[in-house]
Amino acid sequence: MPIDVQGDRPGRSGAGDWRVCLPTVDETTVSLAVPDPGAERAPWLLARALDLIRATHRAEPADAPRRFVAGRRRGAPMVAGETVRWAGVPLTVAAVQSVGAATGELTLHLPPWDQLAPIVPEALLWGLVDSLADDLRAPCGIVADGRAIGFPDLEQPRRTMRRLWRQHLGLLLPPEWQEHLGAPSVVPYTQLESVGLLLVLR
Repeated sequence: MPIDVQGDRPGRSGAGDWRVCLPTVDETTVSLAVPDPGAERAPWLLARALDLIRATHRAEPADAPRRFVAGRRRGAPMVAGETVRWAGVPLTVAAVQSVGAATGELTLHLPPWDQLAPIVPEALLWGLVDSLADDLRAPCGIVADGRAIGFPDLEQPRRTMRRLWRQHLGLLLPPEWQEHLGAPSVVPYTQLESVGLLLVLR
């Protein structure tokens, strides 16, 4: 059943809203695989994500602004990131694009769960992830403790999903890929409403 994200706003206490404990002690990361990120086209992946987060999810300038970029001095940067303030917490949005790669990577870096949950309502986080995944046409993603998804082989979903399931705290995947986990007893935690991806947690 989708989480209802209507009516949740920053500033509301999040502690009572969470139905799950994410065992993240380094940082809470949600990382999306992005097909054909268009490394040579504008807008670049990071810019697209930040525009959406600012316009739709009310991100503001960070208390301690941080930006980083590395590239080839032409086309989109290979690695780029920026920290904003979202829902009362720092959020670093990082994008990795590589010319010739089938997928790019967009990762949200948030505080560990024990710092995140008292401030950010759960529905607000999954609502952010849902809108980004929908806008970027993300076929899958992960929930992790400080890690990113990398560049999964989407041509081999069975092997790829099983590998990601072993490595991370949770997966975002299409309903038809759930069988690839090889674990019939796994029950999805929720489904993201707009993009339709299932969230499966350990």
